[in-house]
Amino acid sequence: MKKLLCLFLCIAFIFSASGCAFLQLNEAKDAESVVATIDGREYTKADFIKYYKVAEIVYNQNGYSLPDNEEDEKAFKETAFEDFVRMCALAAYVEANGIPVEEEEVPAEPAETDADTPDDNGTEPAEEKKTPTEQLIEALKEKYPEEADYNKYLSDIGFKDEASLIEASEYYMDLTAKSNAFYKRSVDHSFLFGEDAFKVGDEKVSDQEFYFYTVMLFIQLYLNYQTFPSTDDEQLPYYDSIKTDYLAKYHSIAQYASEKGITVTDEDIDAQTYVFDYYTAYFGEDTLDTLYSQYFLSEEDVAEAKESAGKAMALSQAYTDYLLDNWQPTADEVSAYYAANPSYFGPFVTARYISFDNLETTSEFWEEIHYDKNRFDVLYKNAENGDVPGAKTGEITDQIKSQISDGILAETVFNMKEGEMTGGVPGSDGNYIVYVESMRDSYNLDDADDYKKIIEIYKENNSSNYTSAQTKAVTDGFTVTDGDYKQTPSMRLNEWIERTYKIRRWEKRALR
Repeated sequence: MKKLLCLFLCIAFIFSASGCAFLQLNEAKDAESVVATIDGREYTKADFIKYYKVAEIVYNQNGYSLPDNEEDEKAFKETAFEDFVRMCALAAYVEANGIPVEEEEVPAEPAETDADTPDDNGTEPAEEKKTPTEQLIEALKEKYPEEADYNKYLSDIGFKDEASLIEASEYYMDLTAKSNAFYKRSVDHSFLFGEDAFKVGDEKVSDQEFYFYTVMLFIQLYLNYQTFPSTDDEQLPYYDSIKTDYLAKYHSIAQYASEKGITVTDEDIDAQTYVFDYYTAYFGEDTLDTLYSQYFLSEEDVAEAKESAGKAMALSQAYTDYLLDNWQPTADEVSAYYAANPSYFGPFVTARYISFDNLETTSEFWEEIHYDKNRFDVLYKNAENGDVPGAKTGEITDQIKSQISDGILAETVFNMKEGEMTGGVPGSDGNYIVYVESMRDSYNLDDADDYKKIIEIYKENNSSNYTSAQTKAVTDGFTVTDGDYKQTPSMRLNEWIERTYKIRRWEKRALR
């Protein structure tokens, strides 16, 4: 029994002495375990850890808070792992196709002693450049100026020393540079796109045109609401509308218009696409270049898409103009509208008014005028010239009741007679003294001259409904066949990566 106890203690002592080495061996083995294969090439957990740790630093340095609970941290790591796999695949494509990679260089602050000292040939010394890794380390040391704090931060995040941070950062920055190179607009991305986004009749609308119009629409959303859909879940709800309510509509009407012999000029196309040029001028070419690169649109893609969409929009507008130019409402339509909307056709009033800031001032001037038109004219002219403090003038010129924005003023003048004057009328712009210059009866449906004016009013108020009904009849006559339009750029890219590189993942191994 005593011998067994000694043997047990001996074994325990040996195990405790070698425990750390055993643990380190397992960690090293775990680090070398494969977490993904891309076209047969293996990527280890150590590769992912280098990427992930630097991604955490960059994320934090850009003002984002890192997850503070287990569930969010798990989701964050899962997303980081997918990003890692995608960037490795893009790097593999860049390497295989010899795409130039430009590492971003950041100007360094010049040393104090050399700041204003010309070099030997009399020119300013060349500005020192910093690599992204050097910039990252400098930013960390600015945040942790004490060496002990800096080293503790490195230890907390999982780096044993600065050298290991540099190694990881160089790996991360290399992947980033190659990924950025893949997105460059000068790179041919045609392999990402299908045959077409959709077809209108037999006419194909390309994926590139669909993406171009999507970017334009999203910019308009940003200008109106200060939001730009970025994630797949935010973008996809717009795609059906972009297809049906915009591009398919424009192209179907354009085809119909062309069949009827309607043509457009370059000026007509420019008139429809000027807003696209405005966006470029407003945001700057660099911003638009970044957006287009995210949608894999080259300069040629944008030019062709703009021309195609612009021509379709111009032909659609030309057909709308054609409809209005040839629109002849029937007598029954006009008569029915006249009977249903009598206020649109008169009576008409012409009046002038003076408004004052308060009722007391209005009453004083009203007592002074006391229904005398000559006195009103003098006061009106003085107020118009700015010689009456707190007074403003206004005119109503041959308007119907609904055209007068101030409801109280409208009600007042249409209850007065021609040549009548009143004062102390409260309204939206103060208190009024009003003089009615003239009253004119409503248009007479049986009078030839009035009938022409009635038709003009009818057309003005019904043109939108008329053209909408006519163009809907046109669009309903075309069959729209779906292609692959309902894919965001990231969906399209991920599908291509999976199809091309036969990727295998061991996510649990990477995240454990």
